[in-house]
Amino acid sequence: MSVLLRWILWLMPPGIFCLTYVLAVRAGPASAGAVGIFVTLDSALLVGFTLLLYPLVMAVGRVPMRRFARAVAPAQTVAASTRSSLASLPALVRGAERQLGLPAAVTGLVLPLSVATFKMNRTISSTAKLLFLAHVYGVPLAPVQVATFVATVLLLSFSTPGIPSVGSVQTLPVYLSFGIPVEGVLILGAVDAIPDVFKTVLNVTADMGATALVARMAGIKAAPAGPADAGAAGADG
Repeated sequence: MSVLLRWILWLMPPGIFCLTYVLAVRAGPASAGAVGIFVTLDSALLVGFTLLLYPLVMAVGRVPMRRFARAVAPAQTVAASTRSSLASLPALVRGAERQLGLPAAVTGLVLPLSVATFKMNRTISSTAKLLFLAHVYGVPLAPVQVATFVATVLLLSFSTPGIPSVGSVQTLPVYLSFGIPVEGVLILGAVDAIPDVFKTVLNVTADMGATALVARMAGIKAAPAGPADAGAAGADG
């Protein structure tokens, strides 16, 4: 298996180059402009949905936005630097327990489960990529097809590991089944490193928000962080 994986990693760059060369020659500089537009739009969508989680947690979870921001900020920093939800888990647990005052019985169950299965970015970024490529290549998509795509991506997201860019490889056959050319998917996948930062930040923010909402529905109110906890949090930072 390790030998096969090594060969795949060696052959992937020239393979992608061969697939995208013809498109790049035909489109010229316009292709670079289109890619830049997609990266900007996708990143803006992800940032916008991340910001929407703050008032949602305040309204439903009864957690003040400033307090929620302090709790999730360390995990967001780890997420942006590693692009890994799993790497952000320890920071999520510390923030939920020390800043939100949630018990370990809640954080020890909900946070690992949400990090492993809850990938909020998938339905947003994947749908944006589908619609963008369909527009570029002139592929007609009915509303039922878009809804089917979203449902499929949502189901696949539950089995996606929390490591960088695995989801793009996992959903490639889904794009092809809707008539999207493989070279378009690969070109956007090649620049996914920039949006992937915002994807991971959105995921960990949603994980913390989901934990606060579950705690609220279970009748557990977020307790204020004590002086000892606050000092420990400062020492960790």
